[in-house]
Amino acid sequence: MKQFKANSAVTIHPGSKVGLTIQQFTPRAHNLQRIGDANGIITCNVIKPIQFKIGEVFFAEDLPKSMASQLTQGAGSGESGEQDDSTQDDLSFADMGVKQLKAFLEENGVEIPKGAKKPELIALAEGISVPDDEGQDEGGDQNDEKEDAQ
Repeated sequence: MKQFKANSAVTIHPGSKVGLTIQQFTPRAHNLQRIGDANGIITCNVIKPIQFKIGEVFFAEDLPKSMASQLTQGAGSGESGEQDDSTQDDLSFADMGVKQLKAFLEENGVEIPKGAKKPELIALAEGISVPDDEGQDEGGDQNDEKEDAQ
């Protein structure tokens, strides 16, 4: 399987094979057929369409070439899938490579300290609020301003 990062909202259609973290799998389980797991990645066949939000990292096989503009392939692929220490529920920052984290931070206007290592980049990324999911998880209130201040 190859690692991908969603550059925009991405829909994966039935017939595709994906690899997800437990945090990604759980809310999508009703649309997937679990076929195995290794190194903290759950391998599934897609049986109903699933979606990924911008910045989300996942593994997949046999995606249509027409999706190329929606995805970045393979940045940091050697680091990801072999770790099962992901603590980020929404974006799985621990699964991202350094290049992916830096790109995500730059896209969100975060200044990256010179010489920052992966743990520092993860901490910066975790401080970024994602309104679509965080607001819903916390009752739909406007908690984004509080989270940005933390």
